[in-house]
Amino acid sequence: MRAWRSSRTTRLIVGAVLGMAWATERPSRGQEKDPSLVGAWSFSQGSGAVAKDASGHGHDGAINEGTWVTGDFGTALHFNGESTYVTIPAIPALDGSDQMTVSVWVFWEGVGRYPNILTGGAWNPGGFLIFVGDDRCSFRLGRPGKEAWELGKDWQETQAVLLQPIRPGRWVHLAATVKRPDMTTYVNGEPVGAVRWNHPVGQTGEIIVGRWNLDQGETQSHYGMIDELRLHSRALSPAEIRAEFGRTRQGRQ
Repeated sequence: MRAWRSSRTTRLIVGAVLGMAWATERPSRGQEKDPSLVGAWSFSQGSGAVAKDASGHGHDGAINEGTWVTGDFGTALHFNGESTYVTIPAIPALDGSDQMTVSVWVFWEGVGRYPNILTGGAWNPGGFLIFVGDDRCSFRLGRPGKEAWELGKDWQETQAVLLQPIRPGRWVHLAATVKRPDMTTYVNGEPVGAVRWNHPVGQTGEIIVGRWNLDQGETQSHYGMIDELRLHSRALSPAEIRAEFGRTRQGRQ
């Protein structure tokens, strides 16, 4: 166990993630009442190498070389910028869906080339990303069933901006909704981007938190903290996005 300070709100690293013990996950208010919630990782265990799924669907994540952080916001997972990531089993309820929502709290201490916040399964073919490239963060969707980077294969992708530029040193709430054919992105509860996308969501293979797909050759992971990751199989309304931001923002000012 070691103490560590990284920001005004961060008070203590509880310890390096070692072993497989964990505390019982406590669902956030309202989560258990929404059947569309297919994954909820609050990163509140504070110890162990498992990120418990509070949705009730059993999609627990395996943590690789992360550290637990406590602060005014509660508990979060710190990513070291090199080798930290979380793998979550595939969520079949999202594959082929015409709707979805992803939301997460992120704290950057630095940025890099492709340290994605979320890689939603196999990007090739299809999939979804909270994509980070240098100083830009966006939500991206790929056309399911089509191979990327091959001419004549009808590959298509789209993206809507979340942040540009990325400003390290503060918490930010990111969210994206898909309700075919509309995709909308939100920052701190407010809409910031919108595009049209008339294809279903693709979700095959493991979901990776904090970096690109493990088989893509990219080695950077997120440098900073991630907290309160949630996936829904429907598009939350703007009012619901604002309510989620408000409900989970305590200690992140």
